[in-house]
Amino acid sequence: MLPDIAPGAGSTVGLSNVSNGVADHLRKYLDRTYLIMLMKYGISTAIVNSYDAELMAICKGERQEHVDMVHAMMDGNDPGISSLSGVALEHYKTYKALSGQIVFSESWLEL
Repeated sequence: MLPDIAPGAGSTVGLSNVSNGVADHLRKYLDRTYLIMLMKYGISTAIVNSYDAELMAICKGERQEHVDMVHAMMDGNDPGISSLSGVALEHYKTYKALSGQIVFSESWLEL
């Protein structure tokens, strides 16, 4: 809506707000995937945890395969869990939790 209301204006988000109240060891997964989701809609800037190397790699455009996967999921193209592992699987599960496709609990990565 922002471009419609104020053409040329940018947007900033405090990224960790999405993970506030979640166990410390899980917050990074929510923050990383949420940033990717916001990137699809043209987020201008974000206040991020600069000590999270993976999050910084996403910010620098070094994880395009993960960005592409989450964006495809946002468009309704589910790659299927059986073909994923590692970081891609973390983003897959976290996107499902953030988008309300699974019930959020602090065990979303274990399911």
